[in-house]
Amino acid sequence: MVNRLVTLLFLVGVVITLLTAFPVLSHKTYVVVSGSMGKNVPKGSLIITRTQNAYRVGDIVTFPLPGSRHETVTHRVVSVRQSSRGEYLETKGDANPNGDGWKIPTEAVLGRVSLVIPYIGHVAFALQSLPGYLFFALVTLLFIVLPLIREAAQSFTHFSEGR
Repeated sequence: MVNRLVTLLFLVGVVITLLTAFPVLSHKTYVVVSGSMGKNVPKGSLIITRTQNAYRVGDIVTFPLPGSRHETVTHRVVSVRQSSRGEYLETKGDANPNGDGWKIPTEAVLGRVSLVIPYIGHVAFALQSLPGYLFFALVTLLFIVLPLIREAAQSFTHFSEGR
């Protein structure tokens, strides 16, 4: 039972690592770091987004935080409007009392959320750091590689005793 659980956890870790390291076609992954979307997209969720040609009211989208080069925001579209500069979105976090107040050009949107995996983002976030990666490697070594070495040693012992 323990071996199956460890194997399952290992496979989950591998899948998370692959999802976060290698964007698949038009899909990208992000980790939600705030509670602004409430229970619909809890803090620590791993989200998978997909680029779209158009966005609608009600879509949950990810876009760069205005004024930031590295941070992103994942909020719900509350309106789609036109201006002389083109189409833009107005957004709001589900848990926030007011809209964001930003006019997000549709071409700036990184994608619509297509999958939310609650709380797994904590693991993905940890695996992106050196200590988290080393911990994952150590667990892999302890629970998968060492039992194989122990089994090989036992086989060698049985073989030696048989002579």
